[in-house]
Amino acid sequence: MAKGAKKDPAVPAFGSGKAWGHEHVDSFAVPKFHIQDSRLWHYRVFVIRVIDGDTIVVLRDLGTHKYDVIKLRLAGVDAPELRPRVGTPAERSAEKLLAAAATDRLCQLCEHQEVIIRTEKTGKYGRWLAHIFVPGSETQTANQVLLDEGHAVVYGTPRPWRADEARKIKG
Repeated sequence: MAKGAKKDPAVPAFGSGKAWGHEHVDSFAVPKFHIQDSRLWHYRVFVIRVIDGDTIVVLRDLGTHKYDVIKLRLAGVDAPELRPRVGTPAERSAEKLLAAAATDRLCQLCEHQEVIIRTEKTGKYGRWLAHIFVPGSETQTANQVLLDEGHAVVYGTPRPWRADEARKIKG
């Protein structure tokens, strides 16, 4: 502050942290965030490859010119498998066709494009669970598009493309 200049009382001194709920760490104000704060865990990524209807590989921008390549699973979504392991040969062939359609739709939505993702946690196979925001939209996710268009079901619910689970749905 210049000599003789008056301090604005509405603006706290650098590092005071009192006005914005910060705490002091080595004279710097560090914002306090709750681990579930919706402003956290958003990343800009480039979708390198769509593996199937619910898994993608991305180049993640970590800031300061640092990047990593990670595999993500769409959060809350279960799409048919490209390589089904259960069912009769006819049921597996049908699931492959449905999986190809889901994969193609996910490719249309985000493959080889820059998107914003919001990660939640890691799933049971170590992949990060993520919501993939459709390019050009701040609210629409690829996750929801796949569900709305019938290419996938909500994770954990019976999958109608599997005969044994379809019987559960019918009653």
